[in-house]
Amino acid sequence: MLKRLSASLVAALVGIGARPARAIEPGGPGRAHGAGVSARAGMLVGEPRDLAQDWGIGFGVHGAWFYRPHLGLRLELDYDRFAGLRETRTRLSYATLGLMPVAAYGLGPWLAWAGVGAGVVIAHFRTNALAFSRDPVCEYDPTLGNRCPASEAALVPVGRASGGVGYEVARNVVVGARFEYDLVVSDRTVAEKRVTYPEDPNEKPSIVEDEVVSRIHPFDDTMHLVLGVEHFF
Repeated sequence: MLKRLSASLVAALVGIGARPARAIEPGGPGRAHGAGVSARAGMLVGEPRDLAQDWGIGFGVHGAWFYRPHLGLRLELDYDRFAGLRETRTRLSYATLGLMPVAAYGLGPWLAWAGVGAGVVIAHFRTNALAFSRDPVCEYDPTLGNRCPASEAALVPVGRASGGVGYEVARNVVVGARFEYDLVVSDRTVAEKRVTYPEDPNEKPSIVEDEVVSRIHPFDDTMHLVLGVEHFF
């Protein structure tokens, strides 16, 4: 009797954990569209910087339309933020809207896909760590010293390559991970000016407008590891 109960319990657990035998076929019957949400961890790629951290976090939403089995389009909207040191109040953020043709293939409960597309990025950079030519008004803090706020915002094109794998945890619900690389097409630079400090610490420092110390390239390429969930319908 005990052996029969044990065998029945094992069979029930195996049945609960069993995955569908049919393959996931995006674009097939009942799977022509998809929508999902994701959490993102990103890293800046390009010239080194001391103002912002090399890594950041974000979130995203996307929709997919498969016009034939295994081939479709993805529309993605993402937001990523890279923060610097607290005392410099440096912020770098990207809001990305992109369209990507994709190819997807299912094998049992597993799904693999890849795509290459393009879009636009609303990029915004702000810091008060350096003296920039765009905002020559410096704020002097007796504790922190010179703080010259500056910001740069731009709408720039971006190219994206992405690929990932997913697993169907429930009918038409796929949990997966993907890797993305964003090529941010921007040659914008911000000039840092030399600052002169008065002898009186209560006076504000001034910027020497005709002397450029360096130029900073605020917008760089990024790569991301993305975890998300998608529902086909």
